[in-house]
Amino acid sequence: MRRLMLIGAPRSGTTWLSKLIDANPTVQFLHEPDSLVYTQAVPPVLHDEVPDDALLEATRRHVDVLFSVCTLKTLSVAPLFKKSYRNPAQHATLQAALLALRTLEQLKQTRSFSRHYRLPTALTKSGAAPVTLVKSVLAGRARLAALALPEIQFFLVGRDPRGFVASLRTGARLGRMQLAGLIAFNQLSKSPEAKRRGMTEKALQALPPVAQLTWSWLMLNEQIMRAARAPNTMLISYDRFCLQPESALLEMIRFADLDMSKEVQRYLADSTAGSEKKSRYFSLKQDPVAACQRWKQQLTVAECREIERIVRDTESAHFLVDD
Repeated sequence: MRRLMLIGAPRSGTTWLSKLIDANPTVQFLHEPDSLVYTQAVPPVLHDEVPDDALLEATRRHVDVLFSVCTLKTLSVAPLFKKSYRNPAQHATLQAALLALRTLEQLKQTRSFSRHYRLPTALTKSGAAPVTLVKSVLAGRARLAALALPEIQFFLVGRDPRGFVASLRTGARLGRMQLAGLIAFNQLSKSPEAKRRGMTEKALQALPPVAQLTWSWLMLNEQIMRAARAPNTMLISYDRFCLQPESALLEMIRFADLDMSKEVQRYLADSTAGSEKKSRYFSLKQDPVAACQRWKQQLTVAECREIERIVRDTESAHFLVDD
């Protein structure tokens, strides 16, 4: 089995990009298994530290586990594509099993069971998949993962910080996102950029919410940019991808040594045919240009200037997309 990982901060288009790869019939996609199998042996962020052999080995063991986590969450991001390694009867059986687990999830008594139940390999046929793609939004671990696992090909995704901030703030207002876990002041103050500017934990806590979210974005995308120095990585700007999805997807497909199959082309066309008026917060069917530029209607001019001021002279400013 050949292994791929796609890593980016939350609300950076990682699920859509992963599903575009998942549309290939040879690929098995596992959605955020590290949200179910978490380890404290691997730090949430690797700042300036040089990882020792013990940490690299702990990272390898953890990632190896992620590639075997077949659960309701990791397998059920719609649509469930047909695969070359599952016959029609096996596909229908898996669909039925996921539907049953989704039904059990609605009941309080069986919710935990349904979310953590590991579907057997005989059902998923995961062992027969030529390629497996794992997606993670724990972007702080990107550099460590790329260093520890040179045999894995990594897609590293970043989004314009203005889109990131606007999307998270909208999600919090709608009750769909929790911001508390994203703004870890003790970690933010340890980031190279925060130390360079003398931003202490106390100083970061005193900032307005937009600035705090921007610093969180900066810490996570510092890791993405540093991870991208490894030869087994491909750096992807979500916003630039949205502006030219066909050519950008072709680059991803080539990097992963996959085929631009008719299924991939069909899903790209379908997922980009959405309407801005009908778009939902977690929707995978949107007008990509409208989706990546929505922040222009959601942020004030002053907020945009503050985000740009924090980010502009950093390596992560690569993800700022000018008009």
